[in-house]
Amino acid sequence: MKNSDIALVILIAAMSFGIAYFVLGAIIGNPSEKFEKIDYIQDISSIIEEPDHETFNAYALNLNEEVKSGRCGYGKVEMNGVCVDESKAKGEDGTTPEGGESEEQPAPEE
Repeated sequence: MKNSDIALVILIAAMSFGIAYFVLGAIIGNPSEKFEKIDYIQDISSIIEEPDHETFNAYALNLNEEVKSGRCGYGKVEMNGVCVDESKAKGEDGTTPEGGESEEQPAPEE
């Protein structure tokens, strides 16, 4: 390469960097001129308000309580198509721990 070619490449690179600097400065802008408004939160109060009695009362739903849904109703379990009292249904065959048969009634048809 001749000296004139090297000088031309350096001149084109310098002009490219200069143009890129000013174009990006126009697009991005000066960061010192930009600012944001910050909203501050209120201090936490030490006063505890009384809870809403419509929501928190003795008749409210207890979400920790186990709920069983099925065809047999509350307190009964379906075993092999037969509704059996939950307290008496210990084995898979429907017998009580004493070996006797539990009270059974057929499951309602759908």
